[in-house]
Amino acid sequence: MLVTLPKVIYHLESFGVALLRSAIPNYFLARLASKHVKVMLTGEGADEIFGGYEYLSGVTDPQQFQQELWTTTTNLHNTNLQRTDRMTMAHSIEGRVPFLDKEMIRLALSLPPELKFHNGGGTEKTLLRRAFAGFLPDGVLQRPKQKFSHGTGSRDLLSRYANARISDKDFADAQAQFPQADLRSKEELFYYRIFHEQFGERIPSQTVGRTRSVAKGELN
Repeated sequence: MLVTLPKVIYHLESFGVALLRSAIPNYFLARLASKHVKVMLTGEGADEIFGGYEYLSGVTDPQQFQQELWTTTTNLHNTNLQRTDRMTMAHSIEGRVPFLDKEMIRLALSLPPELKFHNGGGTEKTLLRRAFAGFLPDGVLQRPKQKFSHGTGSRDLLSRYANARISDKDFADAQAQFPQADLRSKEELFYYRIFHEQFGERIPSQTVGRTRSVAKGELN
């Protein structure tokens, strides 16, 4: 996994922590799939339009919730869709995103946001789970959401590795040296160093997408 990291950063053109944690298992999955198929379906977009992310669990104001869904959906081209597209195309395989069909987006975002609240006690994407009742086993329908990086273990491995190799001083110095990068953690600095070696200033740090779908403390 760690040997492949520079290659993944090269294809992804990003140093964002949340994106890279999932991009690595995405890269390996696409490589495996490319040996058997030329097209694969992915679930990108479902969390954005149905409010599936953990960090939304405490949002109960309908207008704020709806605005957050709109923002994350319209930012997808520079975050999760970039990850999906780059990791699949790295292996000449096409990733398709049925949840982001225009009619699906129009329908999902027209529904009252209150129907999507989970308030920390409910189940994420309740409406979507109900829609597939009877088509999927209950164990699958009711399984708690996990980000790809959580389920595959890449998050913990990468975080431990980066934090063991970058000191507090290294991090403070880098924040002062590269203020435009807005580095948020030692792990992000670890990725940024590789990113900067490969691209220098050809890709301005300000244009690099950062996913909003992170819970408090998740990047540490």
